[in-house]
Amino acid sequence: MREASSGSELLGCVRDAWAHDEKVALVISDIGMPEGDGIDVTRTLLASNPQLHVVLMTAFGDQATVKRAREAGALHVLRKPFSLAALDKVLEELPGVE
Repeated sequence: MREASSGSELLGCVRDAWAHDEKVALVISDIGMPEGDGIDVTRTLLASNPQLHVVLMTAFGDQATVKRAREAGALHVLRKPFSLAALDKVLEELPGVE
């Protein structure tokens, strides 16, 4: 597992993993981040690997934001605060994610 605190750092982490032939099956990201929001990061990552599973979270769960996230390719958008049980349920629904 890797952690990032900005959109550009997240892109760098995933690209570094791919460069070292590490399998990346899932990215969980906040929508609101400095240096590239989660929606932009989702678009960029899925352009390189359409099979990647992306789950986004946000404290601003208005319909327009959720729609933009889904249009970018996010499989789920969790509204904060959420429980670990809610996250577990989302992860259980994703094929090939262990």
